[in-house]
Amino acid sequence: MPEATRPPALLEELAHFVSELSSADLPERVRERAKLILQHNIVVALAARDERVPGQDRTPWPAGLPAAQAATRLTDGLPAPAERAVVTNSLAMGARAQHDELPAAISHFGSTVLPPLLAAAEQHRIDGAQVLTAMVAGYEVGARIGAASVRQISRRGFRPTGLYGPLAGAAAVGKAIGLGPTALTSALAFAANTSSGLTQTWLRGSDEWRYQTAFAARNGYVAAYLAAEGVFGAPDTLEGANGFHRAFATADIAPASVLDGLGERWAVEDVLLKPYPVCAFNQAPVQQVLALKAARRFRASDVERVRVRMNADDITYPGVDTTAAVRTRAAALMSLRTCIALALLHGDVTIEHLESPDTAAVRRLTARIDLLPDPAVPTHATSVDVTHDGVTADSGAPATTVYDRSTGRALMSRLQPLTRLDDGRLARLAESVRGLEELPDIGAVLESARPARDAPP
Repeated sequence: MPEATRPPALLEELAHFVSELSSADLPERVRERAKLILQHNIVVALAARDERVPGQDRTPWPAGLPAAQAATRLTDGLPAPAERAVVTNSLAMGARAQHDELPAAISHFGSTVLPPLLAAAEQHRIDGAQVLTAMVAGYEVGARIGAASVRQISRRGFRPTGLYGPLAGAAAVGKAIGLGPTALTSALAFAANTSSGLTQTWLRGSDEWRYQTAFAARNGYVAAYLAAEGVFGAPDTLEGANGFHRAFATADIAPASVLDGLGERWAVEDVLLKPYPVCAFNQAPVQQVLALKAARRFRASDVERVRVRMNADDITYPGVDTTAAVRTRAAALMSLRTCIALALLHGDVTIEHLESPDTAAVRRLTARIDLLPDPAVPTHATSVDVTHDGVTADSGAPATTVYDRSTGRALMSRLQPLTRLDDGRLARLAESVRGLEELPDIGAVLESARPARDAPP
C-alpha cells in the first residue's frame, strides 16, 4: 500500500494524541491525581538518600557544567550530566520498591517517566502545566501499550516495566520538549527497540530489578532526544511482522485494545501508590492484615491460620507465591507470605524488616498462610481472614490498597527523617507540587527537595 494511503500505525496514533494533548484537556481529577503521584514518587526517592545503590552518580561535577546538558540529582540536590542524573534518580525512586504501579500494565511508570521528565523540564525551563501534561501523556502511552499485552509477555518471563517503561518515558520527554507527531513516532519506535528485562530476578532475589527500571528511564530520555535530532523510527514498530507485539507477546494485538477510550479514560486515575516498601501485589493484603491486627489486638503467636483470596494471575507472578527460604530483600518484598509474616510480627513492614527476613518466627508464620486463587477477585485486590484464638476475623469484600491524601500525608511524615528535609522544605515541596500548574518552571520543586544545609550527609 502506498505510504500516503496506508492507515496510521499504532505509534502514529499515540504520537498524534500526545502531540495534541493540552493541559486544558485534563479533567481536574486527573490533574490532582497526577500531582499526588508526583509527590509520592519524589518523597520515596528522597527517603532513599541513604541507600547507596551501585550505579548512582556521586561525582562532584564542576559548577560550570552546561545547564542544557545537566540535571539535578535528587540524592543530594547537585547537578550532574543529564543521563547520569536520570539513572541516579530512577534508582533512588525505585530503591525502596515503593514507586507507583499501574496495575493494568504491572509497570512502575513513576520511575521511568518522572526522572527523564524532570531532567528535560529543568533543561528547557518548561512550566508546571506542561510538566503535568507530559507526565499524564507518558503514563497514558505506557499503560495502553502495556495493558494490551502484559499477560502474554509476563508469562514468557519478561518484566513489564523494562518493556513498557522506555515507551512511557519517551512519550513524556518528547511531549515536554515539543516534538511533533512524526518525531514522537520515531522516539517511541526507538524506545521500543531498547525494551528489555526478565523476571528471573524475582525468583533468585537478585539485583537486576533495580536497573531494569533505571535503564528504561535513561533509554526513554535518549530516544526522545535522538528523535529531536531527526532519527527515523519505524511507525509500525508495535504491530509490524517483526515488531514489538510478535517479538515479546508472540501475538497480534488488536489496535482497538490499545486505542479505545483514548482521551476519555485516564491511566493516572488507576495508578496504585504504595504505603509499604513491598511488591504492589502485596500492598492490599499487608494493609488488611495490619488493620485486622490493630482492630482485634491479637499477637503473632495467637495466629493459627491466614487465608488470602486474590486473583490467580497475581498469585503466580514470579516470586509472589514462593514457599522457598527467603534470604534477600528483593525476594522478601516479592514473597506475600513473608510480607504478611513480617506485618504480623512487627505491626508494620519496613526496609529493616525486609533486610533480615529469614528467621524462625517468620518461617513459623509463613507455614500458616494460604494463598487462594479466586477468579472473581480483580487484579491487585485481596480479601484476608485471620484465625486467632479459635475465632476468625475477615477484612470484608475484596479491595485494593487504600491510598488517599491522608495516606500520602502520613507517609510523608513517616519518611521525613529519611528524606533529610526539615519541616519548611517538606511543606514547600508539598506546596510546590500542589500548585504545579502555576509554576513558571520546575525549579521550586527541585529546590524544595534539596536536603537542608544542616542535614547529615
